[in-house]
Amino acid sequence: MALADDVSELQLDQLPSFDAEALPALFDEPHRTTKALGRERTLTRRSPGRRHRDARRLSAARDVVTELPRAGESLHLLHVGHFDGIDLLTVALELVGDGDHLRVASLGVNDRTLEALASMLDRGRVRTVTLLLSHYFSHVDQTLYGRTHAELTRRGGRVAIARSHAKVWTFGPYSFEGSGNLRSCKSLEQLTIVNDAELAAFHAAWIDELVAECLKENRPCAAGSQRLKP
Repeated sequence: MALADDVSELQLDQLPSFDAEALPALFDEPHRTTKALGRERTLTRRSPGRRHRDARRLSAARDVVTELPRAGESLHLLHVGHFDGIDLLTVALELVGDGDHLRVASLGVNDRTLEALASMLDRGRVRTVTLLLSHYFSHVDQTLYGRTHAELTRRGGRVAIARSHAKVWTFGPYSFEGSGNLRSCKSLEQLTIVNDAELAAFHAAWIDELVAECLKENRPCAAGSQRLKP
């Protein structure tokens, strides 16, 4: 029997209807992130210069980020990820000297990330840190999230959680936009470093706004009170 005949014999009017609205919600409540930001954010800008670098064969962060882009430039990197994202961030701070306000949106962190961020604050490499982590991470690793919150907030930083999958770091006029998190990821990753004060202000604004809103509602995990040594 031909396929057309099979289809013609189906009694389509007897098939049950599908009601998407009857499906259970994925989350118990509307996304807090959506409510906090309220709307999408866009920024259109023209860049006078772009540089590209294939860093897949490099294994050390200092070999990947040898220099930062000049004002108005962007540097596009492709790397394997044989190091943590925090290593790239540390090298970038070394290249520009001390930073002021470091803002980070990342899916999660690991122990090395936490130690590095705490060290930046202890040594005065940055004045303060605002860290936006994912709601998912705070649930799957409550102990590490608790330690991260305790260590950074006691040093004057801010730590918040949201339903966020963004990976953005910014300090001064520099913005780092990429696929990788600060923690280790043994995958091919893409990273764009942009030297543009307007773009940095754009990222700083939404991170600060979302963190401030989330801190009104989120209760930090109480687990993990062990302190790092300054």
